[in-house]
Amino acid sequence: MNILFRSCTADDLELLQAFSRKTYFETFAAANTPENMAAYLDQAFETEKLRSELSNEYSSFFFLYLDGALAGYLKLNEAPAQSELHDSQALEIERIYVAKEFQREGLGNYLMEQAIQTAVQRGKRYVWLGVWEKNEKALHFYQRHGFYRIGEHAFVMGDDRQTDYLMRKDLWAFRSKGRILLCFYRETFHNVDTYKEEADIRPRISTPQFPPLTTVLFSPVLLELQQLLQPQKEAQLQFSLFGTVIFSRFFTSNQALFA
Repeated sequence: MNILFRSCTADDLELLQAFSRKTYFETFAAANTPENMAAYLDQAFETEKLRSELSNEYSSFFFLYLDGALAGYLKLNEAPAQSELHDSQALEIERIYVAKEFQREGLGNYLMEQAIQTAVQRGKRYVWLGVWEKNEKALHFYQRHGFYRIGEHAFVMGDDRQTDYLMRKDLWAFRSKGRILLCFYRETFHNVDTYKEEADIRPRISTPQFPPLTTVLFSPVLLELQQLLQPQKEAQLQFSLFGTVIFSRFFTSNQALFA
């Protein structure tokens, strides 16, 4: 399986437009009237609107290819381009889609990992997104990746006023000697059974400064972290065998952060 992840450019406008319409239609057509779907597709993915978004320095589009075929895409927004919140300490994941024929290949996880990696590299404290309250599949996916609900807003689809949940995932990055030592975030574990495909050691760090469910992701740096923390008695590091995945794929795609 050959995966390519790349930034979109202005030359990708037509491809981005066609793929955006395709993936949105696949995801939501069954739950909306044809009239409302057509109205939204024409408004959201209008040529000049997409051209403006592509040229916006505060927005970033990315394509994901599997074995040479376009399989998914991602849109991230800095504060000035965000659809809500407009927080300079956050990165919005406005769009994250995988084409129907490429689903169940782990590509949604890959796109999420790339979004988180980008946020960490940019020094953000959290990422956030909006998701339709009736999109159970997406809600489950985001909860599984540590997002939790912080609010809601209206989303208009043609003449149908719908409700989107706003969800957030907290991030912390610590740097020592010019490199990231540790990245961890709040994890809800509402759906523990979904993690039982893999097993790993789940390290935990417990300090007064951070939420009790904070999960350490990058175990290869824990020895160095432990050496830093023990002399200063700033934290108590505990390890437990936890028969669920701790996002090993996430670490695999983020090893460059520790080079």
